[in-house]
Amino acid sequence: MSPPILPADALAPAPPYRPRRALLSGGLIAGAVGTVAIVLGFLVDHRATCFGYLAGYVSVLSTVLGALIFLCICNAIGSIWPVAIRRVLETVVMSLPLFAIGFIPVLLCLRHLYPWVAPAEIADPLVRALVEKKLRWLNPGFFGARAGFYLLVWIGAALALRLFSLRQDAARPLALDVDRDEAHGRTFSALALPPLALTMTFAAFDWLMSLMPAWFSTMYGVYWFAGGFVSAFALCTVLVFLGDGAALLRPTRGHYYALGRLLLAFTIFWGYIAFFEYFLIWIADKPSEVPWYVVRSRGGWAPVSVLLALAQFAVPFFVLMPYEAKQRPRLLVAMSLWILAAHHLDSIWLVAPQLTDSAAAPVRAALWSLAPLVALVGFGVALGAFLLRGHPIVPIGDVRLARALAYEAK
Repeated sequence: MSPPILPADALAPAPPYRPRRALLSGGLIAGAVGTVAIVLGFLVDHRATCFGYLAGYVSVLSTVLGALIFLCICNAIGSIWPVAIRRVLETVVMSLPLFAIGFIPVLLCLRHLYPWVAPAEIADPLVRALVEKKLRWLNPGFFGARAGFYLLVWIGAALALRLFSLRQDAARPLALDVDRDEAHGRTFSALALPPLALTMTFAAFDWLMSLMPAWFSTMYGVYWFAGGFVSAFALCTVLVFLGDGAALLRPTRGHYYALGRLLLAFTIFWGYIAFFEYFLIWIADKPSEVPWYVVRSRGGWAPVSVLLALAQFAVPFFVLMPYEAKQRPRLLVAMSLWILAAHHLDSIWLVAPQLTDSAAAPVRAALWSLAPLVALVGFGVALGAFLLRGHPIVPIGDVRLARALAYEAK
């Protein structure tokens, strides 16, 4: 096999990134506007804002966690082509400290969100008796401690991966042992995957499934992860395209094709998990399991359920299926933005039906979910630009970078 033909400047040293002032200020302004909207929401419609905030929060968080899992997988298996876009993923996951601060409103909303906070107020005696048996696990103190542990694991993993990568960058010009740092990063990533998977699963159980504390599904954590994973690929595609347009990144058609394949594959995976979770509950027809789908099949949520199946599975599946579609950057970006919007709708669908099933409920929840979305994305953009400042936009210390920049796929 002949060696890859490298771009003329593939081995040229990458200049340090200098973020535009408009990017930093724009992110901070968007974050501030979103924060003000959240505060106003709590003053105007406190309970609806609590549900909307949780929906927006888990929508963005699951996307960032999907990027963290993808980054760990790429490091663990020594994949070559993602090296060219790895710094983008590292910057995305470094927004995780914001979510530790962003969890404070969730703690303030516990009584409005979770029936187990006040089990005596649960009207159904059977549900109340079941919830009372779970209070050793479902209580505000232990809930908050577990959330802190989950966030600590995620933030620690993100910081470690960034440290390994930057140490490679610093070691390469000094002719130090960059292979050692790569080996450390690979080992850490492999060891981090099980705790990341477990903490994401338990976070889904705690933060989302316990909104209806008498209901349970062993596939629920996988469902939440699947949605976040495909959303992470969509976000990565958009950021790579923007970096390409700003001449900061040099993705080939092979990179776009690889991202397109992942978008299609995990769209199918999400559809598989969503269908079989519903199918198994439908075929068992247990009174303890069907209520979760009943509330999502009546009132204003019935059309949302149909729309979600079309938006997050059917449309991306048929658009991304053709070979040529996965090599057209603009089409991929348009589809990625569609998937990001569908994932946000999915997060609303997971959270807000517990608020009310009125015809206006989806619109009401969607409006209040926009404030945390704008706040977290805005502050995330500003933080990412600040942390990336002074560092190359690509990991220049990785010996596989030249091969990654020349990646082509057939």
